[in-house]
Amino acid sequence: MAEIQAKTQSDMALQGRTLLLLLFCHCLIAGVALLSRGTLLPVLCASLLSFVLLLPLLYNLHILETSLQRLAHGLSIEPLTLRWYWPLKRLFALVNMLGQQTHQQVQVEQRNAAYRDRLLQQVSKTAAQEERNRLARDLHDSIKQQIFSIVISAAAIKARWETYP
Repeated sequence: MAEIQAKTQSDMALQGRTLLLLLFCHCLIAGVALLSRGTLLPVLCASLLSFVLLLPLLYNLHILETSLQRLAHGLSIEPLTLRWYWPLKRLFALVNMLGQQTHQQVQVEQRNAAYRDRLLQQVSKTAAQEERNRLARDLHDSIKQQIFSIVISAAAIKARWETYP
């Protein structure tokens, strides 16, 4: 429960910081407009400054979107550095965690595939060896029977030969 409350407070703090940045930019434009008494150049300069202040936020959202798309398609992502992503630092940390989990899952799947391949090779070798053993037994038994039959026949011929001079 405390974990959920901490996450909720963290999310609210993120939203609050983003709201403060947007509010500052809007207040800057409105303040310059009021102080300049309707002249266009200071308002344009304030708008440009606000745009420049908000540009990293848009860029950060683009990076988040690209990273999440890669994760959604099962692709790996490079860990994102967290120092320049205010006020979205928490979201970048979560994307990094997802990227790390995805990377770990890919490694587990690769290990499982390698184990499966080795197991299939062992099963195939074992089946081939069992078939060879079966064929050897069959050949051994049938040749042994034929040789036994020849020996019996030869003994019978020899016994008859000796009784008929």
